[in-house]
Amino acid sequence: MKTINNLIVLTNLFLVITMSLSCTKNEENQKNTVTEQISRSLKSGSWSVTKFKKNEIDNTLIFSKVTFIFQSNNITLSIDSTNTSFNGTWSIRRIPTADDEEEEDEEDDGLDHGNNTPIGGNLTVNNQVFSVDNLEIIFNYNYTNQLINLNNKWKIIFQSESKIELVNYNNLNSIDTYLILSKKPN
Repeated sequence: MKTINNLIVLTNLFLVITMSLSCTKNEENQKNTVTEQISRSLKSGSWSVTKFKKNEIDNTLIFSKVTFIFQSNNITLSIDSTNTSFNGTWSIRRIPTADDEEEEDEEDDGLDHGNNTPIGGNLTVNNQVFSVDNLEIIFNYNYTNQLINLNNKWKIIFQSESKIELVNYNNLNSIDTYLILSKKPN
């Protein structure tokens, strides 16, 4: 009888561990799907700045003649009204939190928890809703023209196939810059 009880306990333990690992892999796949979907959206077509508001001042016009092309090697090509090209970099990552520091102290579980996984939010992919909370896009341009205004870490607050809304926070942790990128019509 004791052997049967031990066998039942071991079987249940095996099932719990198996289900737990399966859920973890599914969550990781969903998280990676979100960043991949946003990346695919950005890389399809060309984009323009349709809103750039800093400290309550609308400066959208400084970007009115700039087209952005997000390339797969994390290079962004920006072209101004004179057809001058400017290269920069872009990347999408999960915003590090205080919990991340605690997780780093924990034993490595062998899973890749890199900086490309979101934690919370709303993005619909194939009729499934995924999270965009705690995701940011980082832009870096080494120019002294208007593109320098984009050099920052931008928190994603909304994303669709044709529009992405981003905000930047100041040192007082309040929003000081608001940016909207919109896909240009073909």
